[in-house]
Amino acid sequence: MSDRLRAAQAKVNRTHGQFEELASEIAAFCETRPYRMTFVPDIETGDQIVSVELAPITKAIEWGVRIGEIVHNLRSALEHVVWQAIEANGNIPSPGITGFPLCTSQSEFDSPRTKRMINGVSDEVRTLIYEFQPLHQTQKEGDPKAHILYVLNELWNIDKHRLLHVCSTIANVSVDDVRSEGRIRIENLVIREAGRIDRKAEIARYRLVEDLPVQGKVQVDAKITYDIALDESGPSITHGAPVRVAIPIFARYVAATLDKFSAVIDQAGGDLTVALS
Repeated sequence: MSDRLRAAQAKVNRTHGQFEELASEIAAFCETRPYRMTFVPDIETGDQIVSVELAPITKAIEWGVRIGEIVHNLRSALEHVVWQAIEANGNIPSPGITGFPLCTSQSEFDSPRTKRMINGVSDEVRTLIYEFQPLHQTQKEGDPKAHILYVLNELWNIDKHRLLHVCSTIANVSVDDVRSEGRIRIENLVIREAGRIDRKAEIARYRLVEDLPVQGKVQVDAKITYDIALDESGPSITHGAPVRVAIPIFARYVAATLDKFSAVIDQAGGDLTVALS
């Protein structure tokens, strides 16, 4: 890693500890089996409805703040890249203007605003910045706004200016069996296909046989696995994305980005303005 990018790398490294602490708390919460199963009659049909309702997250706001801190460290590490690249090229960055652009179109990359953001970098760094632009995803995978760095930038802006990335509980539910025990029988059983639920969902329904006295119970065997996901406050592509999956993807991508810029910036030489002992 280039000495010039040690500060940026320190930010990425910091997110590892932040994420490990957060992931540990999420795992502990999920181990509490945060749900309840309800059996409620459907007045219109006479069926018994079995639902799973997920418990609210008591630390939703606190976790949202910590997710924002991780997002900030990752995104601001990219800002450091451009600042250090300009200084390594013997030029002076512009506070409030210099930054790492993330453009979804060629015209946006060619705009005066983008040119001001990277003014002073070497031709090699400019070329590398261009290669990391979301605009290239149009040709490869369709939507440039689905590019990892674009999504990271959107999460950063939302956290800075609008809303916390408050989390919600999600679960994958698979019903293995619904059976009667004791002197009770059921009919017209319908089981929901295995899949993910958010907050609350019906997982089965059945009808009790009316000509028998109700002396027994209905047993529902289901596998339920839990996680904590980003909610609707972020870009649509992150809605419902498990926090413990999404954050490492961003971190790995930013770390790989720093590696790519490191060698190119080192070629420019120059005196360091940031030194970490």
